[in-house]
Amino acid sequence: MMPTTGTLVTQARITLAQRLTAWLSTKDNLTPLSRQLYAEIIGQHITPTLGETELQKLVLKLVPVKAGRPVINRDSLR
Repeated sequence: MMPTTGTLVTQARITLAQRLTAWLSTKDNLTPLSRQLYAEIIGQHITPTLGETELQKLVLKLVPVKAGRPVINRDSLR
């Protein structure tokens, strides 16, 4: 079962895309290939659908799940 509560984000207007970009920049231990793959996943699958969502407004119901795994695509959010 997924938790229904989260941690309050201090910057009220920060978006998921901004947070993921900042997160990736802190990962100094990644190989160049891993960094590239993470950036591609974020850029191709997360940012187009949820990237502009403010972290304060991001809730689990925005992330569709199929067979127990998140499904991120534009159609799933309509």
